Amino acid sequence: MLFRGAPMQNDWISPYSAKTGCMVRLPQSTSTSKDPMVALGFAMPDWIKDNQTPTLFVFAIQNYYTMSGLTMNNEAYTAYPSEKEVLLSEGCKVYILGI
Repeated sequence: MLFRGAPMQNDWISPYSAKTGCMVRLPQSTSTSKDPMVALGFAMPDWIKDNQTPTLFVFAIQNYYTMSGLTMNNEAYTAYPSEKEVLLSEGCKVYILGI
């Protein structure tokens, strides 16, 4: 399981809701974490604007050959290896199971 948290503008969420049950490609490289508490920290910062909703994405990834991304668990790749970051590649296919 991978987790991504972010406050999102309300109108950003509705296009994903319309794609429930469908496969989409991530529009950009996407930072995720293997630690749900890290993602929740990003989803609910100390300040959230009025038009934003704390949002947690949960990715259940099954890969047959290799993961479409990079595990950032080494100080050679990141200054924060404790975040257990996984950077998913732009265009990575994901299915939206629910919002």
